Amino acid sequence: MDACEHQFAMIDSNSRLRDARIKAGFKSARAAAIRHNWVPSTYASHENGQTPVPTEAAKEYAKAFKVRWAWLLGADDIVNQPNKIGSNHKATTLGTNAFLESDDLVSVPEMDVFAGAGTNGGFNQEEVVTDQRGNARSTDVILVNWGIPSPFLRSELHISPGRANIVPVRGDSMKDALFDGDRAIVNLDDVDVSQGGIFALLDDSASLIIKQVEWVRGSKSKKIRCTSRNPMYAPFDLDLVEPVRIIGRVAGKITRL
Repeated sequence: MDACEHQFAMIDSNSRLRDARIKAGFKSARAAAIRHNWVPSTYASHENGQTPVPTEAAKEYAKAFKVRWAWLLGADDIVNQPNKIGSNHKATTLGTNAFLESDDLVSVPEMDVFAGAGTNGGFNQEEVVTDQRGNARSTDVILVNWGIPSPFLRSELHISPGRANIVPVRGDSMKDALFDGDRAIVNLDDVDVSQGGIFALLDDSASLIIKQVEWVRGSKSKKIRCTSRNPMYAPFDLDLVEPVRIIGRVAGKITRL
């Protein structure tokens, strides 16, 4: 391969890597690297064309983005990996969902914030956009989009498509319900704390936390009590005034065994 052919192949593999990452739901190269425990600077150099994509790295990227490593390197034109469940549809163009295990998936954004005990986390509102359903959210806080089966979202969690967020959990404050590294699935339409439950909320420092929440009965103002499942953390009360806000009820979780 002469210098011109090498340069063309490198550019093609870099652009294909970028396209695969975007189609996989990652808003940035850094988001993809963090999710898959890659060195961000190394992955970025492969995607932006500073360095060629090695074969072993291409295989790892292909597995993460559900495409063929040979396609990433420009060795063939078939994009997607074979369907895991029998399908007569053969994906030959980027953007088809043949690799998904269901055609009825709902895209649920994972917010790039930490939720748990204390004051870690918080929404970065540098660039706010409105999606097709009228939900305002910052593009900077969407780490990745998860594909959740619509029947599970509707029937099991009772969440309407487009009305869920996924929040990463950090810490041990809710340890018998939510563990460090879990992803909490939050129902944005359920903000009624009158019956109590586990909710994601913004505290008085505008940081995102997840707590057992209930009304403080007999209070002259709208006051909520936030309790951890871990007895090492003391309960505390918050007045339900800005910036304190109920984000939604935790309806489910994604966890590791």
